[in-house]
Formats: sequence, C-alpha cells, structure tokens
Amino acid sequence: MENKSIALKNLEKTKIYFELKSDEYIKKLSNEKTIFVEATAKYDDDIQLDSEIFVFMSPPLLIEAPKEVALNEEFNVVIQFKNPLNQRLTKSTIIVEGIGIKQQVFKVDDVNPLAHSESKIKLRSTRVGTETVVVKLIVTKLNAMISEVEIKVKGIKKHVFAKYTSKSTLDFYNNVPTRNISLHCCEFEEF
Repeated sequence: MENKSIALKNLEKTKIYFELKSDEYIKKLSNEKTIFVEATAKYDDDIQLDSEIFVFMSPPLLIEAPKEVALNEEFNVVIQFKNPLNQRLTKSTIIVEGIGIKQQVFKVDDVNPLAHSESKIKLRSTRVGTETVVVKLIVTKLNAMISEVEIKVKGIKKHVFAKYTSKSTLDFYNNVPTRNISLHCCEFEEF
C-alpha cells in the first residue's frame, strides 16, 4: 500500500478512507495474522502518531458428536466452520485426538470465500469413562482453531496381565534336573 499525504488547515479534521484488498496483504501476513496500520500527522515541528492493529479472528468450530458411545465402536463426529475471508482456503487439515482416541489427521477440501465447511469423521474410543475429544483445525491463512467436546464411553474395563512361572523338576529317567518356564495370561473385568 502506498503512502498518502493530505494537507489540512489549522484545527481542521478529516477522515481518510482506503480499501485494503486481500491480494495485497494475504501473502505478507506473519504467524500472528495481524495487520498494523499507522498514520502520522506533521504540523510545524509537532508530529502526531496514531496506529491501529487488526487481528484476524478465527471462526469457532462447531462440533456435533453423540453424548454416549460404546467402547471400541465407531461413532461419527461432524465438524463445521465458516470461511471468514473473501479468499479461498486451501491446504487445511483437522487433527483429532483424545486419551482413548489415537491422533488422526484429516485433509479438508478447499473452502470457497465466506462459505461453510462440514467434515464428517469416524472415531473409536478405547477407554471407558468420560472422553474429551480435542479438535484442531489448521488453516494457512488464519490462526489455528481449537475446540473440544466430551463424550461418555460406556463399556466394561478389561485388564490383561501375564504371569511367568518357573518350576524345577527332576527327570526320573535320566536323573537330570530340568527347568520349565511357562506364561499364563489372565484377564479380568471391572464393572
């Protein structure tokens, strides 16, 4: 954007309007996704400075998920958001994880300007109890969007453990001691 100069008479006020097109700034944005606008006024030896910072706010993620699910069974989660820019969003990804949910990465189709996006994903929880599903949307032109939803996972906790046993016996035919090692696997359920 170029510098503009306007001459004013003593105590005169004016507003300066300008249009900042996304093509001019979108490739120059830093990781903070902010635009800094600065205005300077000079009168004789006096200089006045005013500035404004515009921060791109990420739109909220709307997550639709069931309240209760069964242990180790697939369930659907719908993630929705709106593109707030007048520019197409490309190369977006969704990362979903939880304590009983293995981290998964999903690609999001390109989102047209000011359009809504909806992604339907399948998840499975391997942990009984309250599961917090954390959803993170990463978009190159906006700050990352993070949201979460709680789901109650119903089922029976199963605990599996192994026990090694070692027995020494005497081989009666050869009169030689032998050692037998065996592995016993056990499982119990917790209600």
